[in-house]
Amino acid sequence: MVKWDAGAHKKLVYAGLCALCWAIWLSRNDIVFRKSQKQTCLQILFRATYLARMWMPLQKEEDRDIISTACRVMESTAMEIFARNGWQFSNRLCL
Repeated sequence: MVKWDAGAHKKLVYAGLCALCWAIWLSRNDIVFRKSQKQTCLQILFRATYLARMWMPLQKEEDRDIISTACRVMESTAMEIFARNGWQFSNRLCL
């Protein structure tokens, strides 16, 4: 089990927020420049976790397990919350 200390992992939280902002930006660019469909909240979240995992090799060795666990927990928690509240996974995020 990975121990979480928010103060000690402040940079990782910022990296995760950057990944989320970057995923939103990329999704917006896809809609504007590639004329793609609007993406669901989960698609954007999964894109953010993909980016966070892609950036893992750039992080410290001891932080990689925390990043991997955080991504997995975030994905499963989001899917569970959306499913419990009757969210249709085909709903699109309006940007």
